Amino acid sequence: MVQEAIAQIRERYQGTPLVAVIGGASQHSAREAYELGRATREAMAHIGGVSFTVGFPSWCVDFYRGVKDYARDTLNRAFGEALRGKLTQGGDGRDLFFLLLPQDFQEALRERVSIYRGLHHLNGNTSLSYEIAGATMKETMAAVIPEVADLVVLHNGNERLAAYASRLVAAGRRVFPIITSGGSSELLAKYARDQANPREVAELARSGVILDPEQKELVHPVYDAARLRYALANALGLTPADELLDSRLLPPELPGSLEQVPSKLVKVDEEQAATTLPKEDVSLRDLIDRSIDETLSDSESAALAEAVMQSIMRHGKRDLK
Repeated sequence: MVQEAIAQIRERYQGTPLVAVIGGASQHSAREAYELGRATREAMAHIGGVSFTVGFPSWCVDFYRGVKDYARDTLNRAFGEALRGKLTQGGDGRDLFFLLLPQDFQEALRERVSIYRGLHHLNGNTSLSYEIAGATMKETMAAVIPEVADLVVLHNGNERLAAYASRLVAAGRRVFPIITSGGSSELLAKYARDQANPREVAELARSGVILDPEQKELVHPVYDAARLRYALANALGLTPADELLDSRLLPPELPGSLEQVPSKLVKVDEEQAATTLPKEDVSLRDLIDRSIDETLSDSESAALAEAVMQSIMRHGKRDLK
């Protein structure tokens, strides 16, 4: 049954990149969700894709408001260009968005009826586009998304999102954690680029996130929502080489061009380097005993020990006190 629903979705959107947006609420969730909605709708126009969320997450109304506002602004901007006699291809007022729901979504709808009312109102008191696949939310998350989503955007979230992202990566899906959204998305982005300290590596391991180098290549960190269009286009090979933008660990404003970067490394003498190295000697075994649950299997412990050791070799032991 679920495979038939998956096949119908893939057939309906054949040749169209499908982008899942998954995450959790944050301290500033309303504004962040709105900006993410606008950025996602912009990215869909850029890559010729369609985005979707799963069920009725608490941030969905603000996200969808951003989607609708961007679509409306696109129409207004195109019409203004036409009035001024400038060439235009017309405005695209489509949402390029749908809801992915499990078969038992009525139960969730009863608990979150205010969310759907908000979505319904934003859509001109008309039902949103939706797809139904999976008997329950658990099946939809576990069996449907890895099959229908070409790309998965992650924002904020807790350890459950980190564990789920790990399963998506294991299924060969590319994920795009937004760094500035915080939470497990930020942590996963750092880990994938070998920038997580030993404590952060251990925290992810407790959630079951232990990725090998090939799996890390499927994680594409995005600095903020505004850079999402570049990240998704780059991943799909749709952006010309002269327009590529590194969407990973970048500040909001780049402090200059690449030509200003020194071509040579500055050499540090041995005496100066010795004063900056940590003097504490921390046992790796002690670290694992303190930080990892005893429920880890021998294979998981070995993998974790290797990951922590690699992190220590890169970052030193300053964060192990």
